[in-house]
Amino acid sequence: MILQVFLNYPPLAPCGEVCSYSEQIGNASGMAYPELYKQINCDDIMRRMAYRRHRIEYPPPLYPPDALIPNFTMNGQMPIREVMYFMQTHTKTVCKFRKKYIYKVTEKIVKGEQVNTYRSGTCVEDTLKEYINEFKGKRSVVIGTIRPWLEALLMVYGGRNVITLEYNECDVNVDQLEVHTPYDFAEKYLRGTVDQFDFGVTFSSLEHSGLGRYTDPINPYGDLEAMAQIWCMLKPGGILLLGIPCVDHDNGYIVWNAHRVYGIKRLQQMTANWRVLQVIKCEDFHVVYVLRRLLF
Repeated sequence: MILQVFLNYPPLAPCGEVCSYSEQIGNASGMAYPELYKQINCDDIMRRMAYRRHRIEYPPPLYPPDALIPNFTMNGQMPIREVMYFMQTHTKTVCKFRKKYIYKVTEKIVKGEQVNTYRSGTCVEDTLKEYINEFKGKRSVVIGTIRPWLEALLMVYGGRNVITLEYNECDVNVDQLEVHTPYDFAEKYLRGTVDQFDFGVTFSSLEHSGLGRYTDPINPYGDLEAMAQIWCMLKPGGILLLGIPCVDHDNGYIVWNAHRVYGIKRLQQMTANWRVLQVIKCEDFHVVYVLRRLLF
C-alpha cells in the first residue's frame, strides 16, 4: 500500500535557476572545472524548505516516474545505472547525540585515529585541521548526520557554536550541540531569528537528497536545492567541506534509490556560486571538495 502525504502549506515558492541545468559560466579557469553562476533567491529557496509541498510517498517508488527521468538524469548525462532499493526511516531511537559518544570520539581524535564510520580514512579529519582558522571560535553547521562524529571534530578543534541540521528528530543530551530539522531552521531563517554560519561541513549526505530513501520527497533537484540552501545559510566568503561519492569522468550516475555518484557535469551544477579551493580524494570513493561561498 502506498501512503501519499500532501502537506497543507502555502503554494510552493519558485525554485528558479537552481532547479535547472543552465550553464552560465562565470570563471572558465576554475580550479577543478569551469565555475557556474546561478541566480539564487534565498527567501524562495528557504520557503521551499520551510513549507515543502512536495509529495511524500512511502514506500518510495521502485523506479523514478517516467516524466521525471529526464530531470533526474540531466537528460541522460547522469544515467540510472542500477537499482539498489531502500525503504528506510529514522527515529529518535536511531538518532541520538550522547555525551558518552562525544567523549569516546574525542579520545580517538586526540590520538589521531579515524572517527568516521566509512572506509574513507582520515580525509575529513585532516582537511578540518587545515582549515581550523575558518571555524575556530566561530559558528559552524553540520548538514545531515545521525552520529555526531563531525560535531565532535569541530568541537575538539575549537568550533564555538555547532549546530546540526538533520531531517530526523534527534534525541540530544549534549549541552554544546543544537540539532534542528531543516524545516524548522528554514522557518527561523525567514523570520530573521538566526545568524548565518561561518563554516559548514557535510559528508555522505547530499547524494541522497530527493531519492526518497529516507522518506524525503521525490525531487530530481533535491541535491541542488540542498546546496543552494547551504549557500544561503553561510556568510559570504564562508567555507563548506562537501564530501560526496565521485567518479573521475564527466558523467556520474544514479543508483536508485540509494544515492548519486557524481561526475563533473553534476558537480558544476551543485557548486554553482561556490569556488573550489581544494579537492581531496579519500581512501574509498568519497571526495572532499573545499568550497568558498562567493560574495554575491
